[in-house]
Amino acid sequence: MAVRGGAVIRRRMKIIQRNVRDAVSKQMDDIADDLLLRSNLLCKIDEGDLIGSSGIAHRNSRDTFIRVVYYDTPYAERQHECTEMGNGPKTALRPASPLGDGKPGRKWLSRPYKRHESRYIKEIGKAVQTALRESVR
Repeated sequence: MAVRGGAVIRRRMKIIQRNVRDAVSKQMDDIADDLLLRSNLLCKIDEGDLIGSSGIAHRNSRDTFIRVVYYDTPYAERQHECTEMGNGPKTALRPASPLGDGKPGRKWLSRPYKRHESRYIKEIGKAVQTALRESVR
């Protein structure tokens, strides 16, 4: 038994796949931007080099989307992990994050990620749902 319309279905599926990939990639960009903002608000500041070295690396393949929020200074990892890091004069005066993620200090990158991880996952799911809904119209 032959099924008619197979070529149409394959074309439509490619469009749906592309729309979902584009939606996930955009949502991952938005999440990385949000995490970078939140983590920069929690960084210790003395001269601003740490925040100035921050950025987002992107890598997409056919079905993998990677975003890495990074800090590119020789001391970034040590300050992120160190429990005994002293506070400089500017750090001590820095207020808590206006986004509600806590006070500046250690674990400035992992704290907001862990706090918002479930929301980030839900946002990716919503982006996929929206892309699918819009693709079948």
